[in-house]
Amino acid sequence: KFTNGFSFSLGSWALGEKDEKATALSTPGVYGVWPVVDFCRGYAMVVFPKALLVEQKPEPYIQMKAAVDGVMKAGCD
Repeated sequence: KFTNGFSFSLGSWALGEKDEKATALSTPGVYGVWPVVDFCRGYAMVVFPKALLVEQKPEPYIQMKAAVDGVMKAGCD
């Protein structure tokens, strides 16, 4: 399932947590659209897939977020 491993928080999926508070949120869409708001790093992004695959998998999206996180300074430490 696409959201396995994520916590549910205020109508969104928590991609990261600290002290039981969400630090990054997402709401994966039906057609593969993947918005992310990262409060610790101060950015938002929306990923629009070129084509919808039969089965959505979270790994490419998580890898994309990790790449962006790698160049953004975290502010929730």
